[in-house]
Amino acid sequence: MLALIKGRWLWRGPRAAIKEAMYRRMLRGKFESDLAAAGRDIARRVTLNRPVVSRIRQLTAQGHDLIVASASLTPIVQTILEEKGLPVSRIVGSRAEAEAGRLTGNLVGFECFGKVKARRVAHILDTFYAKPYVIAFGNWPDDGPMLVDADEAYIVKGNDIVQFAPNRPRP
Repeated sequence: MLALIKGRWLWRGPRAAIKEAMYRRMLRGKFESDLAAAGRDIARRVTLNRPVVSRIRQLTAQGHDLIVASASLTPIVQTILEEKGLPVSRIVGSRAEAEAGRLTGNLVGFECFGKVKARRVAHILDTFYAKPYVIAFGNWPDDGPMLVDADEAYIVKGNDIVQFAPNRPRP
């Protein structure tokens, strides 16, 4: 799909075009350190889903790795998780382009959303884990491409968690 936003043709559709324009406007000229500050501010204001956090704590206490995948910017997600005391092994997220410590307003690659998120998570799993058992939590329909690849998948709706898909076959 092709979209024209502020005289610039973008090939990934209106949602991507709107998000890219938003990132450019909000991030251009800011310092990389501003992202961590934003993460701290968000962490003070947001309440994480308790059933998901409980399950994450249970799994990490058993020695499992936590990989967080988000469309949000990686430094913001990392700071929120640190502030909330959640141990994380890897973060798969959108990345802001920077030059000499200042943000350009552009993303490195694409926003970590939908099929892009699923591909990035699959790459991490294929690269660093031998035949992992994957338990995924996500939003519907945005995280559908990632959820269908999980052994156990759950849709998070408010404070509810609903099982999404049957286990996928493993070789």
